[in-house]
Amino acid sequence: IFLSYEMHLAKPDINIFQQVMNETGIAPAETLFIDDSEINCRVAQTLNIHTYTPQAHEDWSHLFR
Repeated sequence: IFLSYEMHLAKPDINIFQQVMNETGIAPAETLFIDDSEINCRVAQTLNIHTYTPQAHEDWSHLFR
C-alpha cells in the first residue's frame, strides 16, 4: 500500500505513479488504478496504466473476480 502523504506526493502528480512503478517493479500494463477522479485516471493512463473510474454507489467488485 502506498500512501501519498508518506510519499510526500499527491495525485495527479505523475511522479506518484512513476515512483510506485519503480518501487514495485510492476509494469504499468499489469496495473489497475481505481479512482473517482477522471483527472487522476488520465494522468495514470499517460503511463499506460489501466484505470477504472467507478460511479457513485457502484459495486465494482466484479473487477476482482
